[in-house]
Amino acid sequence: EWLPGDVRDAETVRKACRGGEVAYHCAALVPMTRADGEFHRVNVEGTRNVLEGCLREEARKAIVLSSSAVYGCPPRMPLSETSPLSPLGSHGISKRLAEEVCTHYKLQQMDVTILRPRTLVGPGRLGIFHLHCRDEGLVQHPPQRLGVRGVAEDLRRVVASPGALEEIAQL
Repeated sequence: EWLPGDVRDAETVRKACRGGEVAYHCAALVPMTRADGEFHRVNVEGTRNVLEGCLREEARKAIVLSSSAVYGCPPRMPLSETSPLSPLGSHGISKRLAEEVCTHYKLQQMDVTILRPRTLVGPGRLGIFHLHCRDEGLVQHPPQRLGVRGVAEDLRRVVASPGALEEIAQL
């Protein structure tokens, strides 16, 4: 069921959680928005609203889409769930703080899985890669990225198979 709303509105989010088994929290502001102060309100407080709504409405699971931005500029690739976190900028910091909110709810025995996808691309979702490809032409060494459909499939796996992914998963 589609319910229009704003993740910053706790009551709207709680209503959206009512009667649901699983909440997929994929709302976020992305770096291209250059929204500085709004990153915290959307990415951190929005996550808190979703998890609080799940807790109060007794949803059995929450899946939170974080970001590989929590790693900052990693010294080594590929990344794993245990790679050191060193977020850069307002977006990366807000995503790291949102993960701390998740940890708080996990301590209350809530089933929360955090997914850290690489850059998502897909219809209408090329973002900074559109600029890069336009300015640089074909990319010789393309960055690690995921298609939107791949992430959707990972979300389905998490729900279908408890334990399919750890509490935090690097996609």
